[in-house]
Amino acid sequence: MAKRLRPAPSSWSLERGLALSLLSGATDLQGFHDKVLDRAQAHLGAEAAALFLRDLESGDLVLRAVCGLNRAAVEHVRFLPGEGLIGHTLNHPRGLVVADQRQHPAYRPVEELDVAKYASFLAVMIGAAPETAGVLSLYRKKAGAFKPAAIAKARALAHRLDVAFEFAAAVASFVQTRTPSRKARALPAMIRGRTVSPGHASGTAHVWKRMGAADLLEHPRLIAGGAADPALLDRALARTARQLDRFQKEMAARIPEAASLIFEAHAMMLQDNFFIDKMRRGIAQGSGVARAVAEVAAEYIRLFEASEHEYVREKARDIEDLALHLLDNLDEAAQPTSPAHGGHIVIARDLLPSDIVRIAQGDVRGIVLASGGSTAHVSLLVRSLGIPMLIASSPDLSYVEDGTPLLLDAATGVLFINPPATVVRTFEKRNLLAERAADESGRMRDSTSTRDGQRVHLMANINLLAEVEHALQLKAEGVGLYRTELPYLMRDSLPAEEDQQWIYQQLVQRMAGKPVTFRTLDAGGDKLLTYVEAMHEANPALGLRSMRLTLKYPEILDRQLRTILRAAQGHDNIRIMFPMIGSIDEWRQARRRLDACAAEVAAETGVPCRVKVGAMVELPAMIELVEAFAAEAAFFSIGTNDFVQYMLAVDRTNENVADYYCPHHPAVLRGLQRVIAAALRRNVEVSICGEMGHDPRFVPFFLGLGIRVLSVDPDFLPQVQRVVASVTLAEAQTYAADLLAQETIEGVRQRLRGE
Repeated sequence: MAKRLRPAPSSWSLERGLALSLLSGATDLQGFHDKVLDRAQAHLGAEAAALFLRDLESGDLVLRAVCGLNRAAVEHVRFLPGEGLIGHTLNHPRGLVVADQRQHPAYRPVEELDVAKYASFLAVMIGAAPETAGVLSLYRKKAGAFKPAAIAKARALAHRLDVAFEFAAAVASFVQTRTPSRKARALPAMIRGRTVSPGHASGTAHVWKRMGAADLLEHPRLIAGGAADPALLDRALARTARQLDRFQKEMAARIPEAASLIFEAHAMMLQDNFFIDKMRRGIAQGSGVARAVAEVAAEYIRLFEASEHEYVREKARDIEDLALHLLDNLDEAAQPTSPAHGGHIVIARDLLPSDIVRIAQGDVRGIVLASGGSTAHVSLLVRSLGIPMLIASSPDLSYVEDGTPLLLDAATGVLFINPPATVVRTFEKRNLLAERAADESGRMRDSTSTRDGQRVHLMANINLLAEVEHALQLKAEGVGLYRTELPYLMRDSLPAEEDQQWIYQQLVQRMAGKPVTFRTLDAGGDKLLTYVEAMHEANPALGLRSMRLTLKYPEILDRQLRTILRAAQGHDNIRIMFPMIGSIDEWRQARRRLDACAAEVAAETGVPCRVKVGAMVELPAMIELVEAFAAEAAFFSIGTNDFVQYMLAVDRTNENVADYYCPHHPAVLRGLQRVIAAALRRNVEVSICGEMGHDPRFVPFFLGLGIRVLSVDPDFLPQVQRVVASVTLAEAQTYAADLLAQETIEGVRQRLRGE
């Protein structure tokens, strides 16, 4: 599996720059330069800016883009190295700040650029000498407006721009000069999409196709014929059983929550005498072994696919997968191997969680989903496994054939088709820099504090047991959110209490005394339990989800609560929180069920149950009731993703209204402030566990409001620690007050840290 490369986060990262430019249509270099400079000017607090890039033939610095200056001068103004303040910057590798440029001996007035009205000057090289790519210059009217400390910020940006410009140049050249063959002429140079799991990958295309009954009956092994020898079937069955047992053990080490999803079903089918005897009868009637296997499997696939129940239809995939294993294993000379996805980028119309487990058995490098959406559990699985994945609703993907060279940049949401060597080299260079930055960012201090020493606790959000070791390596102080739904989502019936309890106990033991917070089942919305028919609704985001579901079916809640309580015995740092609570009535109803389960477990084991119980803040209804909740809950955890969604009535999975999903909406920020303030007045711990909690723009905002616990996905821990360490408490409070004072979305956006 390809290593996931997550670039070192910053308020203005290379990945954001590329996304803002390439993904908004700036595939020509001029559009790219204009957009990058506009963002740089805002990021560095300048009133005007100019971008000079080196001409590779003459070595001159040529004006390529401006902000706040005369646009007509672009391409017409150039400086020799050492000429004017722009050329003079090449003699200052660490950057140049001038209080009043007009008084500097190297100043050269350029009338067509209209730069004389600005006094303060700051410039940095883009890239290192002697291979510098150019100069970024910034201007302000007030003399002495740029302080020396601003150079560090400008240099950090310029370092990223060096690779960004090289990458953009290669892409633009690729788009403009590509001359495809007649076969590939319908394919574009690149396809844009939406990132599900970040990362980068290169490889050849492998088109993932479902095999229906008709396809199975045209399998090459049937065309080749074969003997009607029942002993051959017996050997294939034994060979397949050994192979699946090995796969089970390999996957159990990676994703124990999902390992049994496929393999238990396969094992049961291999032991199903009726299923296997039908194959034996076909052989006895003269069919070749391959045909007997395929015909019986095809019959079951047709039967299952005709069901009105989704979970039954999904079982057709198990039949398909087992039949393919059996057909492959009829060749006794072949060695049993993992599925052949090594070195490939898988392209699929849609994927089930079971498909992800199948794909992950091989060394798949990336996934491109050619449809409009992805279920939450598929997204969760690929992110947890570190497989880069992109959703691209492009009809062009249907023309991509097996073996087509691909580059997947899931950081910016771009798939390159038949990329030339120049793009590949630039891509590899960028990955190398990202790896180095990721290694640097992974160096965590043992504890986290603001610049003036205020202690902040960083916890980890955990989806799978496989993520625990990574979280501990990154010095997570505990699990602030354990999402318990995966074992429910990846089965066709409720998981047994024994299965859940083993997972929960493993989590508690691996955290070795650190606090662990279990969120009870948060199914519904885009996380459907296929075996609960009532969940198939017209508007699932507003339907039977989360606590509404488990209170309607209390046996689901009771079963889970008992397993958590058993896993918590002997530990004094285990917490349970109820998601999507909308009223005190729901809270008390859930608490009564917990109390009853605790009494049951205590009677069963002879050991009293001691856990802290809290509520997730996700619904606007909680804002008005927060004081009442604070009187009864031991802690709050604010799930900002759903809080924003329900506060603004925006389905965050719907691309048509994506622009309305605004974490920086004034109503969202003020609602968060009211909840946090009420909790602090009651001395109730309150933490953030949604995506706003790792956003560098909002971390200081939360610190300013009094948040001292942040729970984020493990990969974001280094980023959050750096942001916390960069501010004082007073600065954070001033920043929070400034954001809260704004009445418009644009007003907040302009003041966001790093914008």
